[in-house]
Amino acid sequence: IGDRHVAARVSRLYFSQDHISDKFGDGRPLHALIEDLLDEVVNPMTDDFLILEAAEREGDTFWVFDNRRLHCLKELQRLTNREVFVRLLVRNVPPEFGDRSFRNMCRKMSTRDDGRTIAIRTCKRGRFA
Repeated sequence: IGDRHVAARVSRLYFSQDHISDKFGDGRPLHALIEDLLDEVVNPMTDDFLILEAAEREGDTFWVFDNRRLHCLKELQRLTNREVFVRLLVRNVPPEFGDRSFRNMCRKMSTRDDGRTIAIRTCKRGRFA
């Protein structure tokens, strides 16, 4: 039991939430990361800020808790029509073992379609429009 790092196909990753903001916490728009990925300024296999926190779902599929970055990587895959790989930090500690961050991740699960899609909400002045 414990965390592990794995490389995964973006196509095998599922959203854990039903919606996200169109901006990151620092105010940067999602499209800025998508452009950096397209221009190869950043690389999901070498840039540590793109390691996604996840929980194993079944087989080689995963629930991802970093939904905005996952959305950007799925957009990269869609726009380039090529398989994209990313590094995951897979959390293997079940909530009954008392891991607070794992329990918090599980509480954030709000997907309504088994993680296949995610809605993007426009954020204006700190509130969703």
